[in-house]
Amino acid sequence: MQGALYIIPFSDVAVTAAQDLFEVAAAASRPLKLHEAKVTQRSDAGDSEAEMLRFAFKRGVGITSGSGGSSPTEVPLNSDAPSFAGTSEANNTTQAVAGGGTLTTMWEEAAHVANGLHYLPAPEHRPVFKDDETFILALETAPADSLTMSGHLLVEEM
Repeated sequence: MQGALYIIPFSDVAVTAAQDLFEVAAAASRPLKLHEAKVTQRSDAGDSEAEMLRFAFKRGVGITSGSGGSSPTEVPLNSDAPSFAGTSEANNTTQAVAGGGTLTTMWEEAAHVANGLHYLPAPEHRPVFKDDETFILALETAPADSLTMSGHLLVEEM
C-alpha cells in the first residue's frame, strides 16, 4: 500500500552560498521515500554565466541540524492526506553536521546551471529514510554569483 505523497517546495530564493537546500527528517514510525528532487534557477540564462553546480545527497543519523533557512509548508498531493508528520527545512546557510551522529554522502553529482538538477530514479532505486534518519540535498559549492533558485522534493510518508 502506498503512503501519502507530499511536495516540499521553496521558491525564488537568492542563493549566494553553499547550503542545505533541503533537510527532511522522518517522523517516528513513518519512514520517508524520496521519489523526486528538482532544483532550478531563473537568473543566469546567458552563456557567459554558465557554470556547473555540485550537489550532494546525504543521509544523517543523530545529526546537528542546519540553520539560517526556512520551514517550508509540505503540500499533500491528495487533499485527504494527513498532515506531514516529519520535519523539513529549506535553504539552511549553516549546513548540518554530524555532531554526535553520522552524516554520510550517498552520492554527488554536478548539474549545469542552465539545466538545474532533476533526480527522478526508477522506483526500485528510490532511497528510504527510517524514523531516525534525515535526508539532505546540499548545494556543495557557492555559485559564482547570486542565483534565484526554486526547488521541490516529492516524498512519501510510508
